[in-house]
Amino acid sequence: MTYNGWSNRATWLVNMWFNPNSKNEVEEIHDHFYERIRAIKEPWLRDFVDTSVDWQELKDNCDEGDE
Repeated sequence: MTYNGWSNRATWLVNMWFNPNSKNEVEEIHDHFYERIRAIKEPWLRDFVDTSVDWQELKDNCDEGDE
């Protein structure tokens, strides 16, 4: 099942909030995303975070020339 043309809602949300324009930006967002999740002190709260982002799909959506 897709979500607004993306593979899932989590991927769509990353694109909507951050709108990455290059593959480097996707990598930076990826790193920031997981740093913030690791910073959540309550383990039970981390379970509510959807980490099913398709990072490759976000990279594929960027211009081919961007590295």
